[in-house]
Amino acid sequence: MYLGLAAAPETWYNSSYTTHRCIFTKGDIMRKKFIFAAVCGALLLSACSKEVENEPLEISLASENYAVEYTGLLKDGIPEGAAAFTGEEPDGSKWNGEGNFESGKLSDARVASFPMELEAAGQKYTGTFEGDVNGDCFSGTFTGMDGLVYQGDIINNCTSGKGKIEGLAYTLNERGRQIEGIYSGDINNSAITGSGQFTSNDKAFIYEGGFEDGMLKGAGKLKDNAYLVNFSEVDRVGQYEGDTIDGLADGQGTFSAVNTYNEPYTYQGGWKQGLFHGYGSRILENEDLMDYTGNYIEGEYAPNAQEFFTSLGTSGSFPYTVTELADNFLSEHDQLFFEHNIDDYSSFLDEEFSFKKFEKNPAKFGDKLIDLKRLQVVQISEVKYSEYLPVVTTIIASNSNNIYWIYYIGGCDDVYAGSTIEAYLLPLGYGSYTTLLGTSRTAMAAAAAAIR
Repeated sequence: MYLGLAAAPETWYNSSYTTHRCIFTKGDIMRKKFIFAAVCGALLLSACSKEVENEPLEISLASENYAVEYTGLLKDGIPEGAAAFTGEEPDGSKWNGEGNFESGKLSDARVASFPMELEAAGQKYTGTFEGDVNGDCFSGTFTGMDGLVYQGDIINNCTSGKGKIEGLAYTLNERGRQIEGIYSGDINNSAITGSGQFTSNDKAFIYEGGFEDGMLKGAGKLKDNAYLVNFSEVDRVGQYEGDTIDGLADGQGTFSAVNTYNEPYTYQGGWKQGLFHGYGSRILENEDLMDYTGNYIEGEYAPNAQEFFTSLGTSGSFPYTVTELADNFLSEHDQLFFEHNIDDYSSFLDEEFSFKKFEKNPAKFGDKLIDLKRLQVVQISEVKYSEYLPVVTTIIASNSNNIYWIYYIGGCDDVYAGSTIEAYLLPLGYGSYTTLLGTSRTAMAAAAAAIR
């Protein structure tokens, strides 16, 4: 077979059987060339690109290669464009994903049930990931086989940047104690930093608040059954519940413990840097003992006159209630009962006082001092209440069969049982006590401004 083209506008086609004379124009020739080129191009394209479904191949995801079943476009055998893929683990579990391929390189991908080993706060967890994959960064949710859940970025199988975590097994180093428990909250670059909650495995230590590099930091709330308070003279371990700053009780809180005499007590009130501070109340379970209500400074009871004499009235040995007039006087003239440096008390005296009038209606008294001469001391004792109250003297005295139970802040070096004294007293209230013989006696409770 022979095909020839002459210079003239006609050509000849020769066959071994017959001879035909055919005439082609130049336009016919150009159309045939175009059709031939289009057919060849289509054949070439169909040979280089094709749509596949569940095609076994290997893809690269976050710098790691994975065998998957691929559904999408292959160009020269290389993934191209939007596609979906499914991987299978040796145990038969499957994961899936989708994304865009450009020359075989995956971008803008999203995976689900993707197997992963995650490192967080020094611990390694096995589980699955669901979320976005961009380059080497996973961004989404990791769920561990043991219940851990992390939300955030993951790079090189480590938590990265700021994220949220739940169920992290963690050992908290808190003031020399190693406390094992579970942390949930903020995490930053694999460090426990931000806001979160830590609960010990035995539920005896529960904290919610600030953290920094795995330590309690900033404001928080704490419940601790073995909280240590370092007082100036002794350490106490007890139950604390309340505010904290940097892990130390600070703000408002409650502390329950046992004192040196094995008496259980509870303190409720202000705290600062791990010590009682500000207004608070320390109440003992033994109702025969007084409540220590008032101001505290660095763990020490430091009440004003009103707080102290009111607290003394809670003692079971001689209970009384401070009258309203006395309460106001104590608040207005606090230093009269601490400094004892006034020579003339005449401006404070009640010239019309009588014990019978007081006994009849104690509420009418307490706005002025009374001057009692020739009081016979029946009993006297000195007690230290705190560093701010190193000596408080208690005197039971009488005149004309009237009994006075007197509290004096300070010592009375030359006064003993049987001594005769003069006292400038503020009537506080009326109470009763039991004598050594077992009989009950009533007495006027009084705060002494001066003992002479």
